[in-house]
Amino acid sequence: MQRWLNSLAISKLPVHPAAAAYRVNRSIFDNASVHAGSKYLLRMDCEDFFPSITESDIRLLVESRSAIFSEWDKYDVELFCKLVCRDQRLAIGSPSSPGLSNAICYDMDSQLADLSGKQGGDVHTLRRRSILLDHTTERVARLGK
Repeated sequence: MQRWLNSLAISKLPVHPAAAAYRVNRSIFDNASVHAGSKYLLRMDCEDFFPSITESDIRLLVESRSAIFSEWDKYDVELFCKLVCRDQRLAIGSPSSPGLSNAICYDMDSQLADLSGKQGGDVHTLRRRSILLDHTTERVARLGK
């Protein structure tokens, strides 16, 4: 059922280019290779990442992407939320969780990319738990102090 939801709707949701994990035709090697020339790497782990996304977050996503969900009524949205959540939180290990988390975090990824770019760096987010910022300048490294 969740794989069907992925193909029906979730795969159509926009994902920021900085989101490296859970993307079609991208490998672990691809995700790691973007950091090869970096002098500095900042890794931040997000504890309980998937469960931190709530049913309310998913409902807001559906509302904000009305073109994708245009044929859905309130019962469809209710069923969707029940299928992708456990205890009103995004389920760990569910096939739909990575795509939903990438879509829900689009704005965060945009803000991190903008901040990093202003400091001469780059941002890549790996959705399971980590946010990686890499930089080639010492100026950016001071940001973490």
